[in-house]
Amino acid sequence: MSTLNLPRNSVHDAYILKFNLTVANNSSAPYTPEIKNVLKKAITDIRLVTDSIRVHYALNGYDLALLNSRVQKTQANDTLGMTFEEIPAGEHVDLTFALYLDEGDIVAPAHNNVELSIQFGGEIDKDIIVATANCVITLKETIYSGAQLESLYGESWERVVEPKVYALMDECAGNTEFSGFMEIPNGTLLRGAVVDFTPADGETYPELIGLLRTVPDRVELGKEDWFTHRAIDEIIYETTFPKGCVIYDFGTQWQSNRVGKDGWSFAKGDIELAAKSEVKQAIRYISLESLVNIPLYKQMYAFTTY
Repeated sequence: MSTLNLPRNSVHDAYILKFNLTVANNSSAPYTPEIKNVLKKAITDIRLVTDSIRVHYALNGYDLALLNSRVQKTQANDTLGMTFEEIPAGEHVDLTFALYLDEGDIVAPAHNNVELSIQFGGEIDKDIIVATANCVITLKETIYSGAQLESLYGESWERVVEPKVYALMDECAGNTEFSGFMEIPNGTLLRGAVVDFTPADGETYPELIGLLRTVPDRVELGKEDWFTHRAIDEIIYETTFPKGCVIYDFGTQWQSNRVGKDGWSFAKGDIELAAKSEVKQAIRYISLESLVNIPLYKQMYAFTTY
């Protein structure tokens, strides 16, 4: 794992990661790489940590590409739409693409250190190896004076809001009823989620998806037809998503404050992701959260308890 200590004299707006990979075909047959496998297997961990303990990003390459796909695609940023030519046996190919960490500012002056690390995998498939890999990092930053920082973020940094974005894995068993299967995270400001479903048969996606409250009574907080939910996502974000991907914006779909759901208002296990699905689904849940000063946020925003 390669780790870079980032400057602390600015507010970090975004990180642009340019990846350069050499993929070698050590097998005896031609091989055509698929971008999803390359992203998952070649870039296994992208991690941003402050003060050595607070994790702001913990994702693999495919997770980050899914997040980036919410931005309207252009030729330059459509990483998931990339296709590769066949690699003859014994040959190699050089791949270059960019991914973006851009889910909120990191107020670097408020921390003792800011570290960005990247872990590369060694093998994409049997005898298909990552021969070389590197990442060029571009930091988009804003530099403020001490007075400006205090005005924006408070004398004791009490108004700092920073992202917490990470992936969870779970599975949804095949069922005939709309049922909960995965606990929604709690404890922070929940902005939303990007959820990637992979059906066991490779083609049958859920019929229904939504959110379920389990206590004190069972209440369906949302239940949507799979096709309709995805159609709405594509209208809102003005782009297309991989066929197993759905988006949740908790500030509009769960609350009406356009901020998010107060994850400190319910206990672990109270709210579940739910689905009705004929076949088992493997789930990759990318949680979009914000680390906030909770007492201050309670004063600033109205949250509905349900």
